[in-house]
Amino acid sequence: MYNPNFITNYVNQGSTNFYLLPWVNETSVEGAAAAVQEGAAKPLWNTRFKVEISEAKKIAAMSTITEEFDQDLPGFTTIVQRLLTEEVNRKWDDAVYADVIAAATGYTITGLNGQVDDANLYDTLRAGIAQIGKNNFIANFIGVNPVTNALIDMQKSATDRLYLTPPFWQRLNAMLREGNKVAEGFGLVGDIRQYNVDIYKSLMLKVGYNMDDFQRNQFSVVAEIRYHDYISNNRKPALAYYNLNTVRSLIDSGS
Repeated sequence: MYNPNFITNYVNQGSTNFYLLPWVNETSVEGAAAAVQEGAAKPLWNTRFKVEISEAKKIAAMSTITEEFDQDLPGFTTIVQRLLTEEVNRKWDDAVYADVIAAATGYTITGLNGQVDDANLYDTLRAGIAQIGKNNFIANFIGVNPVTNALIDMQKSATDRLYLTPPFWQRLNAMLREGNKVAEGFGLVGDIRQYNVDIYKSLMLKVGYNMDDFQRNQFSVVAEIRYHDYISNNRKPALAYYNLNTVRSLIDSGS
C-alpha cells in the first residue's frame, strides 16, 4: 500500500459543483507581439480557444461486513473502512496518473544530443528540466520508480568507484518524488501544476444494506469519489515522460 497519493498531492487541485464541467481548452497561438514604429501596423496575435465539456468520473469500491465481525471484533470495522478509503484513494491516484502520462510528451529536444561527456542518469533528468524550460515552463516535479531512484543514487565513477553527486543534485532533489506507479527506467518531469483535477464529490463512505444483506446479517460499506481532470493542449509540453536510458544514449558524446 505504497504512496496512495503520489500524483494527486501535486497537481493543480480544486473543486466544482458541476457534474458536467465546461472548461476552456487553449489549443494554439497564432502570431506574436513585436516592436513596431509609431503608425505602423500591429502584428497579429490570436489565442485559439475551444470550450470542452468534462463529465465527472467516478472511482468506487464496496466491502461487505457481517454483524458478527462488527460486534465480536471491536474496532475492526473501522480498520476495514480505513483500508477501503485508502484503496479508493489509491485507484483515484492511479487513474489521474494514467491521464497525466497520456497527456505528457516524450523527450523531444535535440540541442543536447551528443553534447554530454559520460552521460548518466542524473544528466537525463537534467535534460528533461531543460526541455520543460525550452517550452516556456518551469519544472517543479520529477517522478521516478523507487528502483530507478536507487540506481540513480548508486551511480559510481568508472575510475575510482566513488559515488557520483552532480553540482545540480540539490535542484533535482527538491523536485524528486518516488512512486511505484512510474515504470522502472522512466521519468516524469515537468510543471505538474499545469494539470488540473477538480473534485465534484469528495471521497465519502456510505453504509447500508445491499440486496440480501439483511437476510445474511451483514451490511455493506461503499466508498467513492467523483472528479474531473484535464489539461489544455498547448500546456501539455509542460510535462515530459521518457525512458532515461534512451535519453542517456541520445545526449552522450561518446567520449
